[in-house]
Parts: sequence; structure tokens; C-alpha cells
Amino acid sequence: MQDYYAILGVSPTADRAAITAAFRRKALIDHPDRGGSHEQMIHLNEAWEILGDPASRARYDAARQSPHHPDLDELARDDAQNANERAQNYPRQWGEFERWLNGVLADFETTEFREGKGHSIFGLIPESNTLSGNAFIVIGGIVGCVLLFYPALELVRGIFGPKARLPLIAAVVVPFALGGWIGALIHKAVGGALGPAQSEPPAAPPPPAEPRVVACMSCSQKLRVPVMDSELLVKCKTCGNQFVLPPG
Repeated sequence: MQDYYAILGVSPTADRAAITAAFRRKALIDHPDRGGSHEQMIHLNEAWEILGDPASRARYDAARQSPHHPDLDELARDDAQNANERAQNYPRQWGEFERWLNGVLADFETTEFREGKGHSIFGLIPESNTLSGNAFIVIGGIVGCVLLFYPALELVRGIFGPKARLPLIAAVVVPFALGGWIGALIHKAVGGALGPAQSEPPAAPPPPAEPRVVACMSCSQKLRVPVMDSELLVKCKTCGNQFVLPPG
């Protein structure tokens, strides 16, 4: 099992912000377009795939702490295999890679959550304006249903009676809505830890062209003149001769 913390150069107790900063810093070194190699970038991306996701990081940490537990080791190995496959799909050009990373961060940064449309109990389920926000809502809702369905069903049956249809619907919608809002809170926490997307710096102006050296047509004195797109009138400082240079 690879030491993903060592690959990123962070402590196993590092928070999400420190892991994100380390990934950015290492990407500047390991990306093939910045002097690194494809293999280095795959290892870095794989570490980010594991440690950047709270669920896969929890499974990875559990396997590290219990190295002889076969079930935990199998889960961690499955995560590593999936992460390695995803790690190979990254933009090869640095500019494209940076735009891709900033796009991921911008999706979190611009996410907004609101109550669902409608006046029924289905309006309790939150909505979002981004793909990542809705993904967190759905995942949180599913987890809420798994954990709270039976307790919620018993509660609403005790209130409305065992034969009413409403208890079954409420036992699904309420845990899903509660889990969805918890997913929204987690999304906001992750977005805050990631920080704002970094805008690309303006391109540096091209360096000025090197001056060319010409010889005076009268005294052969070497003269340094700028490169011009049009004809240039040159005066020799030694003999005072003036002559016209063609563009170039």
C-alpha cells in the first residue's frame, strides 16, 4: 500500500486545506509540462483521489491502522485501483490542467443551496445550482434514508397510526431531506477548505527584440540599432554620416 501522505508531503493529521495546498504545490513540480513526468503525476493524482475524498481517506486510514485486517485492506486496495485509473486522466498541458483544477474549485465556490420547489413535504428536500452540490444532496439523502428510515417510520406510525399512507412517505422524505441538508453543509465545509479558485495570471509580455549591429557606410563603425518594422534613419556618432536602413 502506497504512503499517500508521503507523496503529498503532509502529515496523516493534515486537514483538507493542507492537503489541497500540498497537491497544488506538488503539481507545479510533478506535472510533465512543468518538468515532472507522467508517472510522477499519476502517483500525485492517485494520492489526491484518495486523500481528497473524505470517504476513501477514512477507509485508507483504517487500513493503515489495521494492516492485518483483510476486509479493510481489500476496501483500500479497491479504492487505490479506482483512484489509479482516474489519476491517468488529467490534462497534459499545464494551462489546461490549471483551468481544470480551478474549474473544480469554482464549482464548489459558486454553489448555492435552497429549499426545493413545491408546498408539499417534498419541498423539504434541498436543491442546488451546481452538479457537485446536487451530488452531495443525493448522497447525503441516501445515507439519511439508510440510517433513519426505520426510526422515522416507527415515529410517524406512532403519530398517525400504522395503516396510514403518510407515514411511509414521510419516513422516506424526511430522512432524505435531513441527509440532503447535511450533505449541503458538508459541501460548504469542503468548499471553504478548498478555498477560492485561483485566476490565471496575465500572460507576460514578450521580451524586447535584441538590437542588431550594423556598420556605418562611411567609416565602418559598428552601430547598435533597434529592430524596426519600417525604414530607420541612422546617424553615425563617429563620422556623422546618415544613412537609411531597411526594415528588419
